[in-house]
This record gives sequence, C-alpha cells and structure tokens, in this order.
Amino acid sequence: MTTPPKKQTGSFLENATFYFSLLLLAAMVGAFFYFRYLVVQSNDELAEISAQAAKTKTEEQKNLEDRVLLTQQKLVDFSKKIGSRQSSATFFDNFEALVLPEVYFSSCDLDLQNMTASLSGHADTFQGLGQQISMFRSAGNFFDSVDLIKVAISEDGGIDFEANINIKPEMTAFK
Repeated sequence: MTTPPKKQTGSFLENATFYFSLLLLAAMVGAFFYFRYLVVQSNDELAEISAQAAKTKTEEQKNLEDRVLLTQQKLVDFSKKIGSRQSSATFFDNFEALVLPEVYFSSCDLDLQNMTASLSGHADTFQGLGQQISMFRSAGNFFDSVDLIKVAISEDGGIDFEANINIKPEMTAFK
C-alpha cells in the first residue's frame, strides 16, 4: 500500500506574514474606533466650553457682537446694492444710445435678477414705434427679445405702448 502524499504546510515566513497582516488589520480597526471616540469626546468638550464662554459674556460684549453682525450684514447688502447700481447705470447708458428722439419712455421696471425690463412710453407715430422696436431687435448684442404687450392710440393722436425686454447679461457688465 501506498501512503497518501503529505500536504506541505507553508513556510515559516508565509505563516508569519499572514499572522502579522491579521494583527495589523486588527490594530487598524481598533485605532479607527479609538480615534472616533476621541473625536466625539472632543466635540462634546468643545460644545461645553462654548456654552460656558457664552454664559460668561457680559451684556456689553453681547451688544457689541450683535452690532458687529449687523454691520457685517449691512456691508454685504451694500455690496449687492452698489453692484446693482453700477449694473443699472451701465444698462441705462447702453439703453439711452438705442432710443429714438420721437419715442418717450414714461416708466422702466428693471429687474437685474431676471434680466428683464418692462417699459411703457409714448411714440408720435406707429412708424416711430415700429422703428424703435426694430432698433431694439437689431441690437442683438444687448437684447434677447423685445415684445410689445400693449399698443393704444392716445388722446393727442400719438401711440402709447408697453413692452417687455429680455436683456443679455453683457449689457449690464461693468465697463
């Protein structure tokens, strides 16, 4: 009878590498949970210290802090308003160059957030109004679209009108 062949077990170096890798994996998992525990504990301590600091503030410090926050908000609002003002000034400079002398605008509602303008005005004749609308439409680098909303003959024989204009963002860009 023949004896079955013996299984060769891995060499000492292979076994040591396997057990070392297993030990290293266990150490990494343990370190992960330990550091996670430390982070949670640190966040709890930070919240506690912040609460204690808030309790020790004097009324004067709280008022000063509120004033600083209010001033900061005003500065942000001012930045938005000054940017809007400069954009609208640029719009009106460009718009003025496109208006014919026989057309008068009585109101303009400019919305720079949506890049639209609602206009109402008066023209001496239908021909003058047509030329004005044609001039706006031919200014393709300023307007996306120009739509007449309302047209009526006024008591003096002129033409009253309302129009909506979609403005291209480049028209309000800073010079």
